[in-house]
Amino acid sequence: MMDIDAVVKRILGNSTTVSIIGNGRGSGKTTALKSFLKYNDSAFGISSFGNDRIENIESGLVHVKEGTICATCHGSLAFSDITKEILATTGINTPLGQIVILRAKSQGHVVLSGASTVEESIVIRDMLKDFGAERVIFDGSLNRKSPASPRLSDSVTLTFSASPRLRAEMDYLMEIFSLRQFPTEYLPKGNFILINDEYIQGQDIKTNLSKYLGDNSVRMIGIRGAIQKGFVHMLTHLSVGQTIKGASLIIDDATKLFIDQNEYRMLVNLGIEIYVRQGIRVNSIFVNPYNTGYSEGEMSEVLGDANYGIPILDIVGGACYGGV
Repeated sequence: MMDIDAVVKRILGNSTTVSIIGNGRGSGKTTALKSFLKYNDSAFGISSFGNDRIENIESGLVHVKEGTICATCHGSLAFSDITKEILATTGINTPLGQIVILRAKSQGHVVLSGASTVEESIVIRDMLKDFGAERVIFDGSLNRKSPASPRLSDSVTLTFSASPRLRAEMDYLMEIFSLRQFPTEYLPKGNFILINDEYIQGQDIKTNLSKYLGDNSVRMIGIRGAIQKGFVHMLTHLSVGQTIKGASLIIDDATKLFIDQNEYRMLVNLGIEIYVRQGIRVNSIFVNPYNTGYSEGEMSEVLGDANYGIPILDIVGGACYGGV
């Protein structure tokens, strides 16, 4: 059995902003957050991405130490039992009221609810750091990759609830979050295609790629913003003429892949190499094995050969797989 406390202490490393991403209810997001708050001595700032915790107050309570700096909606304060000092208002409004910055003047429990966009969360991150937080942790919303954006966080913790597709879901997220970073200094800033040695730029490249292709073979396609299934199907149609086979697709980062596993495989099967302008670093994986009745032996069978180079932690049984 691994010393889980020691593993958790090492997970965060030099990261100053960490987002916790969950694949569903009961995946262990709250446990991961509590583990980081318990076992690390940094001055913490914490917030949430969205308002998932308000739907289940009891399970959403987070115990904080005196001195922890929190960003939460004004409407969530009634569920907190800490003595608090309101440091600032953020100007960011939510259905639960404006998000405020507070300092815990006693240990106790808070309910986190926060911003729903990366841009607003960046504002909150910077304010938490301005008030003295050495490390900021965002409890991400369910089934959304957005908080993993490298514009917000410099590392990510993934959490999973056990399911028959646990390993497939884990492999998929680790694959897209490990996409190689492409040197951006020579790339156009907007949407583009590279035919032979000529860059062609156009806002409508994302929606009307065939307009630019003709019978030419494409070396590279650069897309800013979300990659959705319509774009994947357009590329699949164009591949009939072999114009894009072997081309490189450059996207902003893996959080911009608004497609499922099957659509991602369609891209890969076209012979397209996918790169990102900014990479994402995953620091650990937390798994709740007993959410659907996995035994310790079954978890070992599912995860025993997982080798992503990072710790995979069983949040209930305490086992640690791979990467340590």
